[in-house]
Amino acid sequence: MSVDDPSFISKLWEKHVAILDQHPPKKTFQDWIHLGQKFAQLAAGGTIYVLLIIASLNLRWCIRKASWRTVSDLGKMLRVPVLSPWNPTEESMLITQCIIPMISRLREEFPLRLCLDTRILDCTILRQSYLQFDALKVK
Repeated sequence: MSVDDPSFISKLWEKHVAILDQHPPKKTFQDWIHLGQKFAQLAAGGTIYVLLIIASLNLRWCIRKASWRTVSDLGKMLRVPVLSPWNPTEESMLITQCIIPMISRLREEFPLRLCLDTRILDCTILRQSYLQFDALKVK
């Protein structure tokens, strides 16, 4: 069973959430799971700092409305923004000229570290961050 399986999410809700006094409706919980998966996909493609950009620009609803394909493609573009240096696309130029410098600045100004079990993930080390968020990918 995986998080992609609706019955898994239903069982998770019934076992751990429905028992709470003030629990969210099952549909709301399912929406939260799916939105979290989209955010994990973006963090895996770029870095957790992408999530800070999304939050600060209040783009959460845009991500919610975006298709899985769009989120997946965006994650891939964040990781490898330039497919051809001789023929850059508008998207790759936006990523290389705006988003990457913004992430670089955020990494300098706000060095994030996440506690994961007994390990600490230094989010300023992109390779370490990629590996950790790749492990969260669905499927």
